Amino acid sequence: MHEDSGVRLSKLKIDGGMANNKLFVQMLSDIVGINVSTPSLCETTALGVALAAGKAKGIDLFQLKDDNEFEIEMNSYTPRIRGQRRRK
Repeated sequence: MHEDSGVRLSKLKIDGGMANNKLFVQMLSDIVGINVSTPSLCETTALGVALAAGKAKGIDLFQLKDDNEFEIEMNSYTPRIRGQRRRK
């Protein structure tokens, strides 16, 4: 991933349907060799799109203020495979 992006990641956060699959997320963590986190509300992208669409139509359900923040519990997956990864 570092070679493609030029950025060294220390952790990865994912959401969406595949974030519900614990085996997939653990395998992803093992493959990329970093911690992977998933929110308890996996469809955060869809929520953001819905809020943006509402805002565009004049429905203001959410304001970007500190008192409107809400906590979302995160699940964390740590790589179980240690050692050097090699490129194939």
